[in-house]
Amino acid sequence: MLYNALALGFLLLTCSLILLYPFINSSSSLGGVDLVQYMSAIRLLVEGNNPYDHPQLFKMQAEIVDELAQGIAMWNPPLIAVFLLPFLAFDFKFSLGLLRLFTLGTVLFCFYLVSSSRLNKAKNQGGVFIWSALFLMTFYPPISAMQFGQISFLLLLGLSGFLWSSGLMAGDDYKDSYLAGLSLSATLIKPHILFLLYFFLAADFFKRLHFRTILGLLTGAVLLTGFPLLFNPEIYQQYFATVRTPPIYFKTPTLGSWLQDLTQMHNPVIRSLPSFIALVVFTFVFFRKPLTSLPCVMLVLPLSLVFSPYGWLFDQILLLPVGLILIANSVKQKNYLIPFVLLMGNVSIFLIPGELGQQIFLYWPILLSALVYYSYFFKHDNFSSSGRLLTLADSPAER
Repeated sequence: MLYNALALGFLLLTCSLILLYPFINSSSSLGGVDLVQYMSAIRLLVEGNNPYDHPQLFKMQAEIVDELAQGIAMWNPPLIAVFLLPFLAFDFKFSLGLLRLFTLGTVLFCFYLVSSSRLNKAKNQGGVFIWSALFLMTFYPPISAMQFGQISFLLLLGLSGFLWSSGLMAGDDYKDSYLAGLSLSATLIKPHILFLLYFFLAADFFKRLHFRTILGLLTGAVLLTGFPLLFNPEIYQQYFATVRTPPIYFKTPTLGSWLQDLTQMHNPVIRSLPSFIALVVFTFVFFRKPLTSLPCVMLVLPLSLVFSPYGWLFDQILLLPVGLILIANSVKQKNYLIPFVLLMGNVSIFLIPGELGQQIFLYWPILLSALVYYSYFFKHDNFSSSGRLLTLADSPAER
C-alpha cells in the first residue's frame, strides 16, 4: 500500500509541476536568480576572494549569466559553501535544472518519511493518502524555491531527517540520536529562520543530556564552519562586516517586516523586536514544560518563521511535514475540516496577485500554527500532571 501510494504521489506531483510550470518563470525574466548569487559566491570563495564584496560578486554574476538585470548581494553565512561546491562543475542552466531536481526529490523524500511513519498507523489509509497527495500537489513554497533557484530544500531535508531519526515524526518519545543532530546542522545555512526552534531544542538537549544529538549537531556545525576557511581564512570577518548593514527594506512575510512598515522606523532593532519578544515569552513557557515532543516542535516551527526578522515564501517549505502530519492525524479521526482548511490555504497563495508582494503570505504560518494549537493544545494539555511528556498516542488529539 505504501509503495503504491508513493508511486501515485510521484505521478500526481510531477503532473502538477508540469501544469504549474508557467509559475516557475513568471516573476522574473531570468529564472533561478538566487542560484546566480550562489554560483558567483562559491567561485569567488574557491579563488580565495571575498564573496561578500559586492563589486566582485556582481562582476562574476555578469560572467555567469549575460541577461541578469542587476547584481544580487550575498547574505547567507559561509556555512552554505560546502553545499554549493558541486555547482562549480556545471554551467548555470544545468545547475538550475539540478537544483530543481534536488528540490523535487527532497519534497518526495519528506513525503516518504511522513508516510512511512504515519500512514501505516492510520486506520483510513486511503483517505489519509488522498488528502496528503492533494496537499502536496498544491503546496506552493517548493514551486517558489524552484522559481528563484533557492537552496531552501536543504532546510526541509535537514528538518525531515531530524524529525525522523529522533522518533518525533512517528509520535514516539524523543530518541537521542547522532543522526538527528547531524541532520539538524544542515538547517544552519539559514539560522535566523529557525532561531526559536534552536533555542528551545538546545536548552532541552542540555537539560536532558541528549549527548548523541549534541555531538551530531556539533560535528555538522564544525564541518560546515571549517570548510570555507580552507579557501579564505578571513571569510567570517568579511561576512560579519557585511551583515552589520543588513538589507533592511526587504518586504518579507514576517512580523518584523510588517512592524517596520507600520511604524516607518527602518532599522534592525525594530525589525528584530518580534524575535526578542518571542524569545522572552517562549522562555517562560519552556521553564514550565519540556519541548522535545512532536506537538511542541510542530507549534514552534511556523511561529519561528512568523517571528524571524527575515524569511521568504520559499523558506516556508519547512512547513511541509507539519501540514502532512496534521492531515494524517485529522483524517485518522475522520475530522476533515483541518485538511480542507489546509488545502484552501494552499490554493489561496496561487490566487493572490504577485504585485501585492510577499509580505501578505505571513497569514500562512500563522494559520498553520493556529491549526496545530487547536489540534494538540486547545482544551487539553500534552503534558501529564507528573510532568512526563505525553506521546502523540497518549494525546487526546490522537485518540
